[in-house]
Amino acid sequence: MPTATAPRVVLDGAHNPQKMAALAHGLPGVLGLPRGARPVVVLGSLEGKDLATSALIAPEAVGLVATRPRVLGKAGAAPEEIGRAARTAGFAGEVAVESAPAEAIERAMAMALPLGCPCSSPGRSTSSVSSASGGTRAKAVLQQRTPWPVVGPR
Repeated sequence: MPTATAPRVVLDGAHNPQKMAALAHGLPGVLGLPRGARPVVVLGSLEGKDLATSALIAPEAVGLVATRPRVLGKAGAAPEEIGRAARTAGFAGEVAVESAPAEAIERAMAMALPLGCPCSSPGRSTSSVSSASGGTRAKAVLQQRTPWPVVGPR
């Protein structure tokens, strides 16, 4: 479980409706959350992707930080649009907007800390997740031998 100084961060590159739905359904188990507990989610998507699909994760969260992934040669969706899609999907919690992915993770951790909950950073592509994680995701996938690695303090 997260500590008082370092919430656990899980990164995922769910990039189609089936994977995002599976992530939304499985996230509490992956994070080892007690019944009813929900994480703070950082959500980014590339421009042109179906934001309704991206927002499938939102109702599973207690807080949401919308961000714009930085991917070479591809535009990121506006974080404000992602926040609106989350509201349309039924999310009623706090929505924060941080354009820079690394700052979005920091914001989510700050939101999660007083709640004692973990953070999750699903993105609509592995490139989105990589930009949010400073490129550490691929290394964590290999080291932990799982597509759902824990990045950061355990």
